[in-house]
Amino acid sequence: MTKLLQINQISQPKARNVRDAFAIGSKRSRLTLELAARLETLVMSSGTEKAVYNAAKLAKCGSVANVWTGIDLHNSDGEAFDGVGALWACSLPYCQNCAAVKATRHRRRIRQTLGHLKPRVGLKWRFITLTSPSVPASPLEVIEVYQTAWALLRKRKFWVDRVKAGYRGIEFTINDSTGLVHCHLHCLALSKHLDYDALRSEWTDCIALTWKRRGVSLHFKTVDQKAIVKVIEPRGRELGQKAMDAAILETAKYCADGAAWASLSDAHLIEVANLERFPRLFESFGETRNNSLDTILDNPDLNDGEKSQTLKTTKPKRINDLKTLNLRVNVSRTYQKAHLIRRFPVAKFQTLDGRDFLPSEPKFTGTLTLVKKPKEHKPMKLPAILLDETSDISRLTDELGHIPSQLKDAARRGDETALAALSDRRSQLPELIQKARMSDFGKRLSVARSRVAAFDIELQNAVRRAGTLATKVETDVPVLQSEIEQLRSASAEAHHERDNLQFAAKQARDELERIQNERESLLLAQFGTN
Repeated sequence: MTKLLQINQISQPKARNVRDAFAIGSKRSRLTLELAARLETLVMSSGTEKAVYNAAKLAKCGSVANVWTGIDLHNSDGEAFDGVGALWACSLPYCQNCAAVKATRHRRRIRQTLGHLKPRVGLKWRFITLTSPSVPASPLEVIEVYQTAWALLRKRKFWVDRVKAGYRGIEFTINDSTGLVHCHLHCLALSKHLDYDALRSEWTDCIALTWKRRGVSLHFKTVDQKAIVKVIEPRGRELGQKAMDAAILETAKYCADGAAWASLSDAHLIEVANLERFPRLFESFGETRNNSLDTILDNPDLNDGEKSQTLKTTKPKRINDLKTLNLRVNVSRTYQKAHLIRRFPVAKFQTLDGRDFLPSEPKFTGTLTLVKKPKEHKPMKLPAILLDETSDISRLTDELGHIPSQLKDAARRGDETALAALSDRRSQLPELIQKARMSDFGKRLSVARSRVAAFDIELQNAVRRAGTLATKVETDVPVLQSEIEQLRSASAEAHHERDNLQFAAKQARDELERIQNERESLLLAQFGTN
């Protein structure tokens, strides 16, 4: 029902305020909402029920009421940092909030592996980048080709004999001039020495063969007609650690940034939104897939570990219902707020709409059932804080989401009147939703103005307190100046006394030297007489 809390630590513990948590959260929310608005417009005409549901999820996750920022958070070592996150996660790959959380979780997993693995002599961590020429194809097709080519490469004798473990991530960008999808694969591998030319040849054969099976012939722009491959091995102590951190960051990065998702064509964006399950972009292989990380990688065979025998169970199918989605979002947000306050009691949390987390919020005590109930069954009662206020936006959006299924039913029945009415209603809904949003914006603007007025009152009080403090300072300044003069005179006397003591010490040293000279003269005279 709820998702585990994920916190994106945006600043290092020993260097706080390096990055502004509010600015980062605002940027992620803005990019997510822009993509959600575009997706909502596209799914009105050519979207399936799943696409409409994903568009609604994306808008919920990027909402200013869902993204939070926190200051004075402390980790297990007691070090403070600032954080940003989402109260409810949609888990969509094109959501900027969820992509950042997943990348943080993957980086933590890699660092835990590096701290536990004990490689034998001859094995080192290497950062590998595999690329290929851009091809006019959709991002999903390009990612699928890279996954197939990667599977072929892992089965080659060259790879099996040398690479023992590692992590792999896929990333793609959009060329601004050509609009083609450029994909590349990052891999952090624990391996023996990798011959650069041999690796290029193997990867070129794998990627070219995969595209050839799809009827596409690759044209490499290099002199030797091979793909571009990079192999980096961190060296040195300090530089090696920095290079390793950079390699971890690249391997466990998001699949695409907000600009890349915004640059997708309408057809490709609809194709992505209609997916039931997005391809896996990050994975581990070799010994890193074993349950126990305390192992010495001395196994000549490359495998992903033995598959455990588990009892097969059928999971209930999730209902793509917008009303149920609103309920789940509200429940998750309430639980996450309580969890954040309980986990970081001294921190200060605030959502992007300016609302602070209140520790005294009531807890949800009901149960959430995602199964459609009979009409005669009474609806489940929930606390008022968990239910959204009745708004025209949610009502119109729900109505728009149900229109495709209603059109199918009317077409199946052959009801021309219902088809015409539903088509007219679908053309009117975007304008009605826009008007409702403008009305909601006006309400938010009035709230913001009231907050500005309250801030002005606080500012006037602060100016008044500052004037009182200034008056007190003016009164205390003469007293402080007299004390300073006394201290200066005492300091001058102390300096004079120190000079006198130094002069007396010098005279004592001269007298001691004179006595020693006389003693030596008497001793010499006595020795000469004898």
